[in-house]
Amino acid sequence: MFYCDSSRSARTILICKFDKCHGLFYAKYEDFKSRFFEKGVNMEDQSIQPSTTKNTLDPKVIALLAYLLWIVGGIVFFATSKDSYVRYHAMQSILFNIVIFILYIFLMVFGFAFWFLLPIVAIIIWTLIFATWIVLMVKAYQGLKFKLPVIGQMAEKFSKGN
Repeated sequence: MFYCDSSRSARTILICKFDKCHGLFYAKYEDFKSRFFEKGVNMEDQSIQPSTTKNTLDPKVIALLAYLLWIVGGIVFFATSKDSYVRYHAMQSILFNIVIFILYIFLMVFGFAFWFLLPIVAIIIWTLIFATWIVLMVKAYQGLKFKLPVIGQMAEKFSKGN
C-alpha cells in the first residue's frame, strides 16, 4: 500500500507506507531525492526525450532469423525489410518451407503404398532437410548469398520484384 501524508507539503515530506511481511518502510522525500537525483537539479524541469539512436539488427542476423523462424519469419522479414540481402534470404526461406510442406504431404499420401520403405526414406529426407536448413542459416549469417538449385533462382527473381 502506498500513500502520501496530505497534512504536510509534498515538497518537504513524503511518507510512504510499504507493508511487506508485517514490516513498515518509511522514507522521507528529501532522503529519496538526495539518493536518486543530483543536487541542484529542478525535478519539475526534467523531461524525457525520445531516443535518436536507431535500434536495428544486422542484416545477417535478420537473414538468419528468416530461416530460424521458418515460414512465419520469412514472410515477416520479406514484408518489412527493404534490404535486398534480407529480402532474398526471406524469400528463399519461404520457398524452402513450401517445398518442405509439399514433400511432407507427398510422403503422407504415398507413404501408405510404400509403407515398408517409408521409415528409411523419411529418415534420409528429413536428415537432408535439417542439414540444408543448418547450412542456409550458417551461410546467411556469414553474409553469403547461398542459392539452392531451383529455389535460389526463384527467390532472387521474387526478391527483386519489389
